[in-house]
Amino acid sequence: MKLILQFPDMTGKIFDGVSIGDFDDPVAAAVYRRIKEGSGLRRNMQVDHSALISECDEEERGLVSELLLEAEFDNPEKIYEDCLKRINHKKRQLLLHELQDKIKKAEFEKNSGLLKNLLHERHNLLKIR
Repeated sequence: MKLILQFPDMTGKIFDGVSIGDFDDPVAAAVYRRIKEGSGLRRNMQVDHSALISECDEEERGLVSELLLEAEFDNPEKIYEDCLKRINHKKRQLLLHELQDKIKKAEFEKNSGLLKNLLHERHNLLKIR
């Protein structure tokens, strides 16, 4: 989110790569939703900080203010790529966990067809790393 606030030229790229569901923190997710849905967003995809802050609740204002006061990143492209890697890793881990649960259930139910498909899906997901 800090990238959007400090590097408006990256806003479109970030919107394409990051969804609201990628945030663990509900306050950060709420601020991202506000930005993505247009609160305080100018035509040139630059965030109007004052408009955004005026739309936020107290917790959201605190987060936005904190992000605006932090020093800028030296290499925003690298930060963006690192964030995407972390997000994708987290998603893969969640999928693997869900698959593992389904595999256990298929083993318990002795459903060999489903088990074979799930193991194949798990194998393909592990190859992505």
